Amino acid sequence: METNQRQLVVDRIFEDIKKIVQQRNKSQLVAFIIANFKQWVKDTPDEVVLSTVNFHNQYQFWGKLDFESGDISLIHQRAAILKGAWKNIEKFYYRLEDYRSKYVLLMILNNWLNFSYKNISMVKENCFLSYFDMDLIMCDENEVFVDLGAWQGDTIDEYRYTYGENCYKKIYCYEIEENNIEKLHERFDSIPNIVIRPVGASRKNGIMYLSDNGTTDAQSLVNFGKKEVETVALDQDITEKITFIKTDIEGAEQDAIRGAQEHIRNDRPKLAISIYHSNKDLFSIFELIEQIQPGYHFYLRYNGLQCFPTDYILIGLPPEESK
Repeated sequence: METNQRQLVVDRIFEDIKKIVQQRNKSQLVAFIIANFKQWVKDTPDEVVLSTVNFHNQYQFWGKLDFESGDISLIHQRAAILKGAWKNIEKFYYRLEDYRSKYVLLMILNNWLNFSYKNISMVKENCFLSYFDMDLIMCDENEVFVDLGAWQGDTIDEYRYTYGENCYKKIYCYEIEENNIEKLHERFDSIPNIVIRPVGASRKNGIMYLSDNGTTDAQSLVNFGKKEVETVALDQDITEKITFIKTDIEGAEQDAIRGAQEHIRNDRPKLAISIYHSNKDLFSIFELIEQIQPGYHFYLRYNGLQCFPTDYILIGLPPEESK
């Protein structure tokens, strides 16, 4: 199928979703989603239903899905955003640069409305690792790569595997969890030009607190708590030109972008931003980047599991980098 034919297909599907949303008020949309959820439960093996519901309730970025307690805030949040921010979603859809990106967005919206998981395998990236779609992003020995949410170095490994072990000028790793920081030092202290920063990236320098959910890969920063974490703004923390920023920081992406706005405005780095930690991030992060530096070209890629719609990545390329 030719690219323009594919584009027509995804545009038609998007318009069908638009009709579902526009033809219902918020209460009717909630009822529509609940009915689809109940049908999905009937059609799906019990163990899959249980693992899916438990996943949403453990990582409560999107609200809860607990019919027994009456807390189905996940559904109410989805309906509220679809009704209240549809123009923003539509703007985002038509700003995406290729049909692959638009199809990822269709998968997400279908899941929100229908609890449809069958299309996830169709949009999952199978050619490239995580943030590094080589059809879009190429890197060389002059790269200053900033890894926000470095975990234990998985992204650094994938970067060096994709582009080459020496294909960078410097790599900055930002991580807030102590065990992960230790692992980063063990693995990369002997490698030149990899800088480990045991701080969180935010809109300004200061102190926040760690919200510990019992994992090492989904900890977030909050305004109150027991365990202090130093935060920095990239605009103050890095003085050299940045060429590439990746973020996966559990919902703090917008604050980190605001703290790096001078770098984004002046350096125009490539961006690979996780936008799945908040339902609103789906459309609001691209709007934030637009406000800071108009002219970026946007792509959407899915790098998550085949059973849960997470790990969708917004790729932003300045005009000179866009394909």
